[in-house]
Amino acid sequence: MLAFFVTLIKVIAPWVAAAVVIHYLNVYNEKKYPEFYVSDDKKTPQSLFENLEIGYPFELAFIMYISLIFSLGIIIGAYVDGQLDWFVGILGGAYMLLSLCSVLGTHVWKIWVKGEKIIYRSYTGIKHYYTFADITRVSERLDGGYEFYSGKKKLFRIDNNLSDGAILAGMLEAKKIPCDKAGMTIDKFTLKTRGVYKAISAMSVGFFC
Repeated sequence: MLAFFVTLIKVIAPWVAAAVVIHYLNVYNEKKYPEFYVSDDKKTPQSLFENLEIGYPFELAFIMYISLIFSLGIIIGAYVDGQLDWFVGILGGAYMLLSLCSVLGTHVWKIWVKGEKIIYRSYTGIKHYYTFADITRVSERLDGGYEFYSGKKKLFRIDNNLSDGAILAGMLEAKKIPCDKAGMTIDKFTLKTRGVYKAISAMSVGFFC
């Protein structure tokens, strides 16, 4: 039992440390960009998170959290009992990484918009601060998602299963920010899809072997 708790602490401790670092980094960013938390017509602090909030429902993340915790318990238990060889460990690690990315995508990732100010919280939990003036182009993808650029640099993407992406794109278009179809050509989408199919096929063959 002691070995189990020691292993559990070793697994959890790095994630706790990363969460603490990200928290204080966000606190620093909030102090660096106070204008994002003050309304334009009042001098009293006012939360940014009241105009438009784009993100996945918490219910989806909760289900994935339960699955992640259950899977983590199984892997740690197998490791403590000495039943985890390197091959199963790699498979388990890949599954846990995929599950973690999915949870981050459904819970941590979020966008808040107030007026022309935007806060984007990435998959890692770090907040980035933009204004409409920072966005020079919006690209609507063939799959219905939207990508937001500053020059050639992509600032963030809103997937096609979040309808608020179209609302934000419409708000930017109203400010005369161009919304193009650069990524929507059939040729580009077909080539990209073929590349994804090849990558998935190669991974499947590797896992099968």
